[in-house]
Amino acid sequence: LDVRPDGRWEVAARGGTDVGEGTGGDRRMRLVDVDPVRDRAWLLGVAPDATVVEPDELRETLRGALARVIDAHTVRTAGPA
Repeated sequence: LDVRPDGRWEVAARGGTDVGEGTGGDRRMRLVDVDPVRDRAWLLGVAPDATVVEPDELRETLRGALARVIDAHTVRTAGPA
């Protein structure tokens, strides 16, 4: 994960270790044994402060989940009456 300063404590509390510099001033942190199903809610919750870098499958799974959350909260209006 690339993690912003505000999210580092949360990732560290889950066992994340700092493995170096990420992008844009973030820190690259590694989590071992992340399960895309079991940990999905936690990963979505930390999403504002962390970006999944790899594996690609996990990153794409979370992108799809975030798209569904956005879609579910998008207000749709009826067309012209």
